[in-house]
Amino acid sequence: MNMEIIIMGHGHFASGLYSTLELIGGEQEHVAWIDFTEDKDMDGLLEELKETADKMSECDNVLIACDLDGGTPYKTALLYSMQHQDVEIVSGISFPFLLELSLTRDMVDDMDTLLETTMNSARTAMKRFDLSQMGM
Repeated sequence: MNMEIIIMGHGHFASGLYSTLELIGGEQEHVAWIDFTEDKDMDGLLEELKETADKMSECDNVLIACDLDGGTPYKTALLYSMQHQDVEIVSGISFPFLLELSLTRDMVDDMDTLLETTMNSARTAMKRFDLSQMGM
């Protein structure tokens, strides 16, 4: 799927995820990040989102992956999506979600299938360590 991914989050969440993604998954094409730091307001964040999306305009689909549902990055993504078609927004992202998404996005042609599969994989990636299962 010809898709760009824009990671957005509070603090340095987005740049941290991107850095980890490149470390583990290699160089990433059509992936960008936007950190929402204390020196930015919502208008500035929206402008940065527009500029970032414009730089990657050769893609047909845009997925904006946000840290929190209802936070400023999420609300900014919603504002952007109201003016642009083919934009999907996902909140509550984790590194397993982002890694799976980046590795499988070229193998799936349907956004709904891609997101359903990726979100399910991310849910099952969370594990609780239980020492008793190790016989100790």
